Amino acid sequence: MNKPIAPELLAIPTGRYNTHQVLNQALPATQFNAYTGDVVLQSAIARDAPWAEARCTALGALAGDEQVQELARLANRHLPELKTHDRFGNRVDWVDFHPSWHQLMSLAWQHEVPNLSWRTQEKNGHLARAVLSYLWNQVEHGTACPTGMAYASYAGFEAEPALAIWAEKSRGTTYEFSRREVADKPSVVIGYAMTEKQGGSDLRQTQTTARYSHSADYHGATAHWYELTGHKWFCSVPQSDGFFTL
Repeated sequence: MNKPIAPELLAIPTGRYNTHQVLNQALPATQFNAYTGDVVLQSAIARDAPWAEARCTALGALAGDEQVQELARLANRHLPELKTHDRFGNRVDWVDFHPSWHQLMSLAWQHEVPNLSWRTQEKNGHLARAVLSYLWNQVEHGTACPTGMAYASYAGFEAEPALAIWAEKSRGTTYEFSRREVADKPSVVIGYAMTEKQGGSDLRQTQTTARYSHSADYHGATAHWYELTGHKWFCSVPQSDGFFTL
């Protein structure tokens, strides 16, 4: 018959597995502000766009926030997943992202990273938005691309009367991940399709063509429709609401 082991024999001696002390490793890069800790950025804003000081400070705090950094880690750990069909066999062509990625997108839109320059009437709006973009790139790069594309899209939308609704939605500050109609959404996400296999980063080698099809009314204005023929190798954020195609 086995005898019970005395509790004192089960206890691990204090310090038994302490083999050394860690003295020269950097502490976790958390609890800092990427804006207030950057003298150059602060000087640029103070000189050219002091009205954006509070926005930059708020966004800079996110870069040093431990919970936001965890969202970034999860967004990069869990890759997007292509869903070609639903469970009934219907073709859906949808891309699922981890919830952390959507949380980061919401934060970016909330802090006007994609569109501050198009929303403000203050001086040097583009410089202020560039600072926001610089700060946001220190949070997570997978959401930095769609914020930059949304920023770049507005000028094109604004120049085409038929796309006024897209211009309006590209200025929105509430991110929504859905397939709802553009008119029903608070904002839109815009993708860009440029790269082709034979060209790589050399956009002069683009072979995709656009041929005029017809003109028709679109939200109260005349829109011109084109048929695209070509093959794009890389398309950032494929579940975007719309795409600019080279």
